[in-house]
Parts: sequence; structure tokens; C-alpha cells
Amino acid sequence: MTALRSVALALRRATRATRRGLCHRPGSNPAPPRWESPRWESPVALFSSLRLRAACRVSVLPLDPHGYPDGDRAFVRVFRERGSEHGAGQCPGEGIGQGPVEVTGQGPVEVTGQGPVEVTGQGPVEGIGQGPREGIGQGPVEGSGNGIGPQSAPAGQGSALGARGVSVDYSDSHKRLQVTGNERAVGYQLEVTVPIKFDLDLATSGDGGVHVGSMESDVCSVRTDRGGVHLASIKGADISVESEHGNVSIGSLQGNVNIHARGCNSVNIDKLQAIKACVSTKRGPLNAKFIYAESSQFSSTSGTVNLGSTHGNTVVTTDEGHIVIESLDGGLVARTRAGDVTVHLSQPSAVDLYSERGDVNIKFPDSLGLEFLVTGGKGVVVSPDVHLESMELSTKGSTQSLTGRLSKGGMLVRATSKHGTVRLQRQSWFQSLGLKGK
Repeated sequence: MTALRSVALALRRATRATRRGLCHRPGSNPAPPRWESPRWESPVALFSSLRLRAACRVSVLPLDPHGYPDGDRAFVRVFRERGSEHGAGQCPGEGIGQGPVEVTGQGPVEVTGQGPVEVTGQGPVEGIGQGPREGIGQGPVEGSGNGIGPQSAPAGQGSALGARGVSVDYSDSHKRLQVTGNERAVGYQLEVTVPIKFDLDLATSGDGGVHVGSMESDVCSVRTDRGGVHLASIKGADISVESEHGNVSIGSLQGNVNIHARGCNSVNIDKLQAIKACVSTKRGPLNAKFIYAESSQFSSTSGTVNLGSTHGNTVVTTDEGHIVIESLDGGLVARTRAGDVTVHLSQPSAVDLYSERGDVNIKFPDSLGLEFLVTGGKGVVVSPDVHLESMELSTKGSTQSLTGRLSKGGMLVRATSKHGTVRLQRQSWFQSLGLKGK
């Protein structure tokens, strides 16, 4: 009896070693970082929409226009990331106690070999000293009654991804692709591929983050809880992003934009083109490199708002956070209670700056025609290389007020620091564009 137990133990160890060897052999390339499910495929109508609700990470990618020139297909796949809570650091199929295999028929299930598990019957998978599991080896469990084959399924028939908590369905009448991932999908990643002109309504819970590739969606709505949001490039009419506790990262957005990050999380934008834009954070920083908008609003409670090349009429407000505008081409209203305001003027129209407790710093090239009306509770400082015409300076206690013109006057610049200092500084043309010379 002892000898039989020893043999069984040796066989078990050998089997585990073999599986590990399948994942990575010495001298070979490392194993892929994820395991891939069968692919759900369905024809879809043009200008349809995707509605996704999931408790896991999500990626939405555009359909390859060369492979599918008609743009009439949608695909869904599920990945299990190496190191996830479902089989962390294991090869596909090595997780134990991850849920029974969903099969139909009669008789026990036999598991043999290293390939996909062959399913016949209703019984649990039989292995040496192991409980129910999703399969052994390199592939997913394949069987009958799944509602989907190993590669594809007709529209509206559902998905064989149910064992991982994922359901998929396309409605021809509503032109809508519905993808749902419940709590069983935690630790997995959903990848959805749809035509580039597809409306998006995406929401995740828990730590599920959202990544969206280059899409042209009339309507794009993304909401997350603790997960981050990354949008590579979106062209649309209305774009909305909300995250309760996740960071928001934007490559390029074109359309009317609403972005709100709560908690201590940040918003980072490379390029924003909009008729109207509204972007806010609560305690995290807000950074945008290039802004082209007829009307835009940026706000934060205690985070710093840092805008690069800013075009159009812009309103920036904070409570405690600083405000920095690296290059202004257009109108600006900037107000903060406790932060500093620093603005580099390039081609401004009307400018109104206010800080209750912080300082206000205004930088500009000599070539601009400007009129100044500034007040500093702790004084007004004019750099020696700034030459104002018709300058008048009045003092009342520690408060100073200054009026003057630069290059015979022009656009009005109002600046007030109730309990701080207002500074006027000359800057070069390169600096006004946000460029740093040697």
C-alpha cells in the first residue's frame, strides 16, 4: 500500500513538472503572459453599438479594415493574465477549485494527454487527488451544449465563455452587442473587437480598467470604479469618461468631451480637440499638453491643473491646487483660493486671473500689445526688463495696484492676488510656445 502511494505521488509530481515544462523550457522563449479562450464571432450591422458591463479588465479594439473591409464582424475573447488571482503564476488549466466544467451528456469525464480536454458526460473531471477544474493542458474545455464552437457562433446564440462568467449576445433588431462579465470574470481580461464606427457604452466595477484603441464613435461613454481608463484615439460627437478611483490617460480626443476623475486620481491628456470640453479631478493632478477648443473648463479641488498649448476660451478653477498655463492663445479666466497662478501669454484675448492666498505670475513677450490692471495684497513686482507705458502704481498699506500698457496697449489683462504677490515678467517667443532654449 505504501509503495502504491509512493508511485502515485511520483506520478503526480512528474505530471506537474511536465505542465511547468510546457509553459517554459530552459533556453526557449518565455511562455505567453496570458491564456486565451476560444473566440466568439458574430456578424454585426454597420453603425451598431457595444454595451459592456464587467467586473474585470476590458480592451476594446477596432476591427482590421484590411482583413474585414466590409466592417461587419465583432469578436470577443477572454484572457487569463499570469499572476491573476485565478491561477496566479500557473499554466492554463493548473488552477484548482476554479469552478466545475459545464458539460452535457452522461458518464464520467476523462482527462488524458496534454491537449484540449475532451468532454463527454456530466461528471466532474477525474484527476489524481484533484477537485473540479477547468481543464488540464494548453486549451479550454470543449464540449457540447456550450452555445458556441471552439472559434465562432451565430449571432444571438450566446457564448461558451459562461464558465468564466462572460456572456455575449448581439441583437439585430437593436443593432447592439451586449457583453457582460460577472464576478466570476475577476482575474480575467475581456478583449472586444468591433468595427471602428461603433458606439461605446462601457462600465466596469471593482478593479476593472478600460482600454480603448483608435475608434470613431458618435457616442463613447466609459465608467470605472477603481480601474483606470486609457483612450488611445477617439473621434466622436460626445465623449464621456468617469472614474471613481482610477487614473485617466488620453492620447487624442476629438468631440464634445466630459472627463471626471474623483478620489486622488489623475487625468493626463496628450491632445484635445473639442467645441466644448469639461475636465475635472478632485485631489489628483490634471495635465493636458495640447488643447484646441472653442470653450473648455478645467477644475480640481486640490490637484494642480497644468495646461500646455491652450487655444480658445478657457476657464480654470481650483480650491487649493496651482494653475499653470504654459502657452495661451485665446481667452482665459483662472481662479483659485489657495493656489498660485502662472500664465505664459502667447496670443491672448481677454485674461482674468485671481488667487485669494497664492501668487499670480504673468509672463509675456515684448511684441504683444497688452493693457494691465493688476492688484497684489503683498505688492506688485515688475521685472527690470519689462518697460510699461503710462504706468501708474498706487499703494495702500501692503496692497499695491498697477496700470500700464505694453507696446501701445491692446488686450486687457486683469490680475488680482488678495493676499499674495503679482509678478510681471518678460519671456522669449520660444518660451511662450512652451519651448525651452539652450
